[in-house]
Amino acid sequence: MGQRAIPSPRQLSSAFGPGSPIIANAVGRLSALFEENSAASPVAVAYEYWRRYRKSAACLSPATPPLFVQHTYLALLARLVARHFLEPSRAPANHRELWQVVNGDYFIGCGLENFIGEDFFTWPFFRLSMGIGPEEEALDVVRELSIELAQFDLSRPSPSLLTEMFHHISLSGEVPVQHVPRWLAEFLLEEKLLLAQQPDQAVLDPSCGPGTFLAAAVASKTIALRKSGQSPLDVLLQVVGQVAGMTSDPLAAMIARTGYLLALGGLAREPHPPILVPVYLADANQESAVEVNSASVTVHSFSTAEGMSLPDSVAGDPMMLDWLFGRLPNYMRGAATRLHAQSEEVAVQEVLNAYYNYLTSPKSRTPIPEPLTPAAADVMIETARNLVQGYLHGEGHVRLFIVKNAPAPVFLARRKFDLLVGFGSQPSAAGSLDFFEDCRSVYLNDSGRAAIVLSSEHAETNRFEYSLASVGQRLAASSNSMLVTGEIPENDLGWAAIRDLNVIEVDPE
Repeated sequence: MGQRAIPSPRQLSSAFGPGSPIIANAVGRLSALFEENSAASPVAVAYEYWRRYRKSAACLSPATPPLFVQHTYLALLARLVARHFLEPSRAPANHRELWQVVNGDYFIGCGLENFIGEDFFTWPFFRLSMGIGPEEEALDVVRELSIELAQFDLSRPSPSLLTEMFHHISLSGEVPVQHVPRWLAEFLLEEKLLLAQQPDQAVLDPSCGPGTFLAAAVASKTIALRKSGQSPLDVLLQVVGQVAGMTSDPLAAMIARTGYLLALGGLAREPHPPILVPVYLADANQESAVEVNSASVTVHSFSTAEGMSLPDSVAGDPMMLDWLFGRLPNYMRGAATRLHAQSEEVAVQEVLNAYYNYLTSPKSRTPIPEPLTPAAADVMIETARNLVQGYLHGEGHVRLFIVKNAPAPVFLARRKFDLLVGFGSQPSAAGSLDFFEDCRSVYLNDSGRAAIVLSSEHAETNRFEYSLASVGQRLAASSNSMLVTGEIPENDLGWAAIRDLNVIEVDPE
């Protein structure tokens, strides 16, 4: 076998993207599986929630079964890219390991607690997930994708490796819309917001899409902190604690998490304690409903997670949120096993009693050693009951995935950030500016700064490819602007490669 090449985003898109034999074969087989099983509850529930999120995210292309299957394909490919990045010299050995890559157990074993789990796109494996049968056809699709990926060297891939393919597939034939290339995200962060010179700044992209700004921020901070002499572990912990993003698009969240991981580079492969990849499927402007219950517990409810409420101590702590709900599938499977000898009511109550004891017990040698109070655990138990019963009725794990992501606006608002960045993807420039102005007031600290990139459709004149509104304390149409002219280079080029681009600084009249 010859020496493997490190693929560019364009090369990977050519090999695996629209028009390639690989995607035609995989999507064809996944489409047949969807057609055969679309009425099965776990598949129907996954599709319905995906459709709702697409609608709330105001995506251009209509939410249809063919698009859902294509998104499933790319989400599975992203998992495999992450797996081959973490272990570039060893391909998954068998179907069992491939299933662990798909359901997220593999990544938990690598210390990436929330990288991915059973989500909208694990529907082809619902029998395997529910313990009611094998999924040989679906696992064969994943195995063949893994074999094709193994022909490339993914030890040092570009963080934007999947971005081009994401835009091709997510648009699904629509007229292409502009998006932020890697060089422009780097320019904004490093040259305008001085992240490389001041790497202690915390960065939030509240509508991160496929994660271009996040990957640029991670890479910039990583390089700067390493140069300052910090240990790899300290750099890793600081970066994941200071760069975060949200998106309402389920596929974009998967691609953004993968890009974030690739941007961490070797840091992700070094031994480290459990960490969270802070990219969440959530609407940054969606506030939770808050009330104080009869037990004096502050409780949050979320519109995307119907019937599921969380105590403030969990909703405000991302590690506690992920850790406690990350163990719930064990109890779900326990309830399903008990149904062979018990009624559903008894089986559910038995496992909830055990889960309550877990919640209220100290957890030494874990990231969350402190127990919940009995009153907070009571709130958690009612949400767990909802999830366990849904699992027993065939809903799968989609709503569990949703509830682990929905509180992101709560704990990220408490975190407060130094820099707010993003791409104005709203239908109008005014809508984009309003969105980021709202986010500025919620997520930035008192001295924080914000900046937004607007597409040429929103610029004053179409002769400019991009218009960037760069602001200090305030986001407004009258802010100082930077206009970038000239031919837009290939997306994967970094800012260092194109410093001779013509950049004009202007003040609005």
